[in-house]
Amino acid sequence: METQLFDFNQLNQLHVSEKEKVKWVDDALRMQSHIELPAKISLKPSSEVFYNFMPVVIPDLNVAGVKVINRIPGRHPTLTSHIMIYDLNDGHLKAIMDGDYITTARTGSVAAHSIQLLARSHYKSVGFIGLGNQARATVKSLLSIHDDPLKIVLLKYKDQASDFKRYLQSLMGISLAAVQIVTTPEEVFRQSDVVVSSVTYAAKDILTDTSVMEPGTLLLPIHTRGFMNLDAVVDRIYCDSVAQIRNFKYFDKFRGLAQINDVLTGHAPGRQNDQERLTVYNIGTALHDLFFAARFYELANKQGKASFDWQEPQEKVWYR
Repeated sequence: METQLFDFNQLNQLHVSEKEKVKWVDDALRMQSHIELPAKISLKPSSEVFYNFMPVVIPDLNVAGVKVINRIPGRHPTLTSHIMIYDLNDGHLKAIMDGDYITTARTGSVAAHSIQLLARSHYKSVGFIGLGNQARATVKSLLSIHDDPLKIVLLKYKDQASDFKRYLQSLMGISLAAVQIVTTPEEVFRQSDVVVSSVTYAAKDILTDTSVMEPGTLLLPIHTRGFMNLDAVVDRIYCDSVAQIRNFKYFDKFRGLAQINDVLTGHAPGRQNDQERLTVYNIGTALHDLFFAARFYELANKQGKASFDWQEPQEKVWYR
C-alpha cells in the first residue's frame, strides 16, 4: 500500500461542511480520555528557529501520528507544519498531509464549538481582535452553526478590517445582523457578548481596565496573548488541556478550571448563568490535528481523490 500525499490545495478542495467540522471537534473531545497524548516536544536549534513535535495515539480511529511544526526565518511562509498518519495495527504510513490547512480548519472549528458550548444564552454579537486566517476560519465555522443573525465587531488594523468585512460578505448562506468596525479593544469588548482574539504577538496586556469585560462575556484568546491579566478576574477558565496552561502567570489564582472534554462528558460544570465571565484557552492538541487528518484521508479515498502529488506553499495562503 502506497503512502498518500495531500498538500494545502488538495485538502482545500475536499468538500466538508463547517457544521461537519464542528461535529468532528465534538467527536474528538469525547475520545480524549481514551487516547495517548504526550506533551509537545519543542527543539530550538537557534533563537529564531524551532521544531515542535506533537504525537498522539487514537485507538478509536485505529491511527497514530505526529504533527511537526517548524519556523524558519526568511522562508515564505515562515511557519509551516506537516502531519503523518500511521495505521495503529501494522504501522503503515498511510499519509503525509499539509498541516497548515488542517491547523486553521480545526482551530476555527474548535473556537466555534467552545462558543456554542459556553457563550451566554441568546448571545447576539461576536467581536474579533486580530483578523488573519484563524479569525476567518472561526467566523466561517461559527456563522454556519448559529441560527440567528449575528452582529460582528472588528477591531480596525491597517486594511484588515475592510478586507475581513468583504470576506464576510463573500460567504454564502449566512445571515449577518451587522458588521461594525471599531478602533479600540475596549470598544470591541463593550459591543460584544463573545470576544475572539487571534493576535499572534502582544508585548503587554491589551486591556488595562479589566472592568471592560462585562458580566456574561466569553473570551477566547486563540494564541493566549494579551489577556492574562483577566485570568484572576474571570469567574471560570476552560481549556483543552490543563497540562498546557499550568505555567500561566495567574494559574494559582484561577477561580475555577475545567477541561472542555470534561464539560461535554458531564464530569465538570459548564456555564452556570448568563452573568459569569469566562475565558477559554484552546491551546491546540494533536488530538484534533490527527482526528481531522484521519477524516480527510477517509473522505478523499471515499471520493476517489487519493493523491500522490505535493506542492509546498511558496507564500501565505488565505483560508477560504
